[in-house]
Parts: sequence; C-alpha cells; structure tokens
Amino acid sequence: MKELSIGVYGSDSYQGGVYNMLASFGVGFYNALKKTDITVKYMKDYFESGEMPNLTVAFNVSGVESWHNTLDKGVPHMMWSVDSPFWHMPTIQKFYNYKHFIFTGVSPVDKEPAEFFFPGLEYLYIPHASDPEQWYPDETEKEYDLVFMSSLRDFKEDIDELKTSLPPSMFDMFMDMYYYAMRNPESSFWEIYSLYSDLYGYNLHELSLFYVFFMKICYAVTYQRRIDMVKKLNNYNLKIWGSPLWKEHIEGKVEYMGTADFFDANDIVRKSKIVLHIQPMQILYGLHERVLNAMNSEAYVISDNNAQMEVTFPDMISYFNSYSFENLEESIEYCLKNEEVRQAKAETARQAILAQHTWDARASSFLTLLKGN
Repeated sequence: MKELSIGVYGSDSYQGGVYNMLASFGVGFYNALKKTDITVKYMKDYFESGEMPNLTVAFNVSGVESWHNTLDKGVPHMMWSVDSPFWHMPTIQKFYNYKHFIFTGVSPVDKEPAEFFFPGLEYLYIPHASDPEQWYPDETEKEYDLVFMSSLRDFKEDIDELKTSLPPSMFDMFMDMYYYAMRNPESSFWEIYSLYSDLYGYNLHELSLFYVFFMKICYAVTYQRRIDMVKKLNNYNLKIWGSPLWKEHIEGKVEYMGTADFFDANDIVRKSKIVLHIQPMQILYGLHERVLNAMNSEAYVISDNNAQMEVTFPDMISYFNSYSFENLEESIEYCLKNEEVRQAKAETARQAILAQHTWDARASSFLTLLKGN
C-alpha cells in the first residue's frame, strides 16, 4: 500500500454549516489517513503542485467541478456520500459511465437500489465514525437531562406541491407509501418502493419516479417522526437545538435553544445526560455519527429501533419504536432515576466507539477494501 497516494477534496476546517457532518467526515478521515504509511494531501495542494494522486476521494459533491479532470486522466475517483447517495442522483448520473468511478455509502440499504439502477457501479459500504480528538468526556457538569439536536424542514409544502403536479393515481401511491413508511419504521424505502410499484403497476426501472418519491417520502417521514417524538415528550425538560422551525412544534416543558455548529454541539453533548436520536429513513440501518459522537462523549443515547445499531450496541443504548413510541418514556425515566447504571453504560459505550468506530478504524477498513479491489 506504500505506493498509494490519495487526494481528498475539502479542507481542514470544521466550519460551513450547522453541526457540519460534511466537515466532520472530511477532517476526520483525512487526519486518520495521515497516521498511515500512505501519501495523502488535500486536492488543492495537488493542484497547486501540478502533481496527481492515484486515487481521489470526495465527500458528497465536494470539488465536483474538477472530477472530470482527474477521471479523464484515468485516476479512480470515489464519491463518498455522508447521507444517502440518492440525494445526489444527478451527480451520479453524470459520472456513472466513467470506468473508475467508485461509489461509497453509509448505509447497507443503499447497495441494492444503487446496483439496480446503475448496473456495474462499484458500491462500497463504510459507515459513519467519530473523532476522539473532538468528542470526549470531561469534568463538565451534566446540566441537561434530555437533549435533541435536529434539523427540520416544512415538508408539507413538498406534499402539497406533489398533489398538484402528479397524476391522481400516482399521488395516491405516494400517500400510501408515506403512511406505510410511517407505520413501519424498520422498512427501507427500497422495500416500500418495490412493494408499491408492484401494487400500482408502475415500472420499477423508472429512475425519475424513484428519485422524486425518495426525496419527498424519506425526508417527510423523518421530519414527521421527529415532530411526533417531541410532542410525545412535552412534559419533559427536553432541550432542542436545530432549525428555528422547531418553535412552531414545541409545547409544555420543551425548550428551543437555537442552532448549534460543530463546536457548539461538542459542548452541548458533554453537558447532556441523555441524547435522543431518530435515524433518518434515507440511511436506515447505518451508524449515524451523532449517535457515535454522543457515545464517544459519554452521553447516554436513546434511539429508535435500528437493526444495525441493535446488533452493534445491544446493551449500550435504549431503543424505542418511532411509530408507537413504545419504551421511549420508560427508558428516559429509568435512566434519569438510575444515574450509576446510566453512567456505567455510557462508559462502556465509549469504549466500544474507541475500539471499533473511530476514523482511524474507518481508514483501516477503507484501505482494506482498496486492497481487495
């Protein structure tokens, strides 16, 4: 592997967005690769020197305007999506036919639809990770009982728009899929899309239909579940950081605290006894970095059911159903009343993150995958 040189699109900055996941990936992965025996530089440094690596990596669409230049020179390029690949469907379509275009996602549920719509596309699965240099426990007082950090969008406008733009039978299919997804939180979008395409007689290969339904349903379901959970907890001292739109949905004891950038989030999590999480539908069964970061900071996580997390962290997280919310309130109350148990589980969880779910571990997996290819 000593011959390998890697160019990473991005920079060593954590700035650029609310709880900047994209920066977290870019900096964490880059720093991890620097600890190995391969050559790694940011692409801006390669461009300035006139040199070229023999593999380039971009998170989401970072540096997309330059991808053609490297691919045309025969340099393999990896597009690593930090969310779902289908969020960036137009970009995948542009580069899919390049022989050396490699696609990496953070959820195993993306593999089947990616290979279905883009036969021959090389799809790799590498989940999120945490950076122990940024996420760690300290002596900060745990002043927040219950914390939720989450974006929110007015998804109902999207549904209203579809009602006027889709044929009535297709809109009926959309709404049936939406309600089915809400009732069945452990079903992936691909499973639901396949089921309803058969029921309604639509062509499963229609990529444009898949894309529209994916973009509208996954995010609508995710945002609605978040709202429903918060409303369920209006009698708890729940603190919310995220989109100002949350002000329209909170009531009772719930308090909106404002937005939080990457470094704000570091501080908030260290001060939190319990961090709540609902897994976005579009990356179902992935290991979300917000969960990993909270565990790395020794905050206790209560999450909705997720088969991958339940296997990976069976006794370190409490789980609830994001449709019925079964076990949610019971888990919160138990954890708040039993501080020693909660803290012991949180400490065990941190050790699990340090052992297997850091960016160093992901860099090792990444290099192993490259060697196998």
